[in-house]
Amino acid sequence: MLNKIIEWELVSYCSMKCFYCFVPIINHIKTDLELFNIYNFIDNELKETVKNDELFIFGGEPFLHPYINQIIKRLKLNNINFKIQTQLCKASFDKIYTIVKKCNINLHISYHPSEQDEEDVVNDLIKIYKINKNTIQKIDMMCGVDNIINKYLYFKSILPKEYKELLHLTPVVDFGINSKRSMDMIEQYNIIRRGKWSKLIQWETTPDWLHDKRSFIWEDMRKGGWTTKGKPCIYKNNYIVYTSNLKKFNCHNLKNVEVCEDHCFLM
Repeated sequence: MLNKIIEWELVSYCSMKCFYCFVPIINHIKTDLELFNIYNFIDNELKETVKNDELFIFGGEPFLHPYINQIIKRLKLNNINFKIQTQLCKASFDKIYTIVKKCNINLHISYHPSEQDEEDVVNDLIKIYKINKNTIQKIDMMCGVDNIINKYLYFKSILPKEYKELLHLTPVVDFGINSKRSMDMIEQYNIIRRGKWSKLIQWETTPDWLHDKRSFIWEDMRKGGWTTKGKPCIYKNNYIVYTSNLKKFNCHNLKNVEVCEDHCFLM
């Protein structure tokens, strides 16, 4: 049974340039909506859609949105349950820190070692921890560099002990780009996952209903094996994604489909 997934891609831009990111290819929207339009969307559309579920806010980097403070306040005013994924990048940290000091929010961290220094990320995590140790709900370390085992173990060793169990090693995939470098990364990830070091790592969390681990399926997809293309959408009636200009879709590729037209991200 699929869980209902409701997402809001708050912005499609980011201060980092991860080689595996396909968001700009799918959608690069300049956020220039008036605040009253966003308030109307939250008060009516979102409040009705989310109800007793949870809203996942992502990007790009959501904290680069010019109205992020007002958006968070409005979501709370409407009692909408939400969590925000952030890269905790330098361009957005001051804003995150200020918001966390004022109110409780749930953050999922995506740490990209190809773009960020691990010690800078840990220092920022510690700053947030000192304000509210429960703000950080999950930390995904993206497998986007070589020698990832050593990097993962070192990063985990310098994390506050309360955060160590929140750390997951997460694969990268570049549907829409199809670069050799990204293919090398998913293969490296799966070699480690199948190997003797596997027990030292906490792997990505993926849905129980998948017929195999998601990283294995992604590799198979990229090699021309198992695919969702041409099959009925597996997320029909269970997935909604809103873009930064508040359009509504039922596919992560920002389409409304009955039959899958591309590789599925498998959320």
